[in-house]
Amino acid sequence: MKTKSLPVAIFSLLLGQAAMADQAVPDARALGITEAVVSYCSKVDPKATAHYQERIRLLANGASEEQLARLRQSDEYQKAHASVDDFVAKVDEHNARKVCAESPQRNK
Repeated sequence: MKTKSLPVAIFSLLLGQAAMADQAVPDARALGITEAVVSYCSKVDPKATAHYQERIRLLANGASEEQLARLRQSDEYQKAHASVDDFVAKVDEHNARKVCAESPQRNK
């Protein structure tokens, strides 16, 4: 049960962050979470990689590569990314596709 509820919470957070991203530079934490999830889910479901990459593009909201590079170097980004990496490392491989398929973003 824990395997299912945490991804839903993570993706719900991302939806909220993306909805509030009306500034040129995205939130470092939201970017870290999104990119970690995209990295994981792209390996689990390579056919959906384009869909996952679109989430990053929407979150980036027109930010320059330089701005994104600075965000990726921030502690906030690093901690968020590492947190998701730690979580998905514990997901049983039999549940991996389910975790990615059940995200609210994937179902939109």
